[in-house]
Amino acid sequence: MVRLIGIDADTDRIRVAAEVYPVDTAEGGEPQWRFYDFPTLAAAQHFADQALLALEYLGCVVVEGAAGAASAHGEVRTPTAA
Repeated sequence: MVRLIGIDADTDRIRVAAEVYPVDTAEGGEPQWRFYDFPTLAAAQHFADQALLALEYLGCVVVEGAAGAASAHGEVRTPTAA
């Protein structure tokens, strides 16, 4: 499962937090976190769009989730300014 969360970090960047649960992680296991900073919302959105596309190519099912968030084998949220 992957979840991408957009965070309005400060006035000059948008941070995308990637929460990843590897396939070999036991249910309830701790996720791996990675953080990616982008200069604009458009750049962060492009990253999220490309991540969703890559997950689809890998056979993940992407569906509409809460508050317009897309999901792939769980949840993948496209970045939004908070």
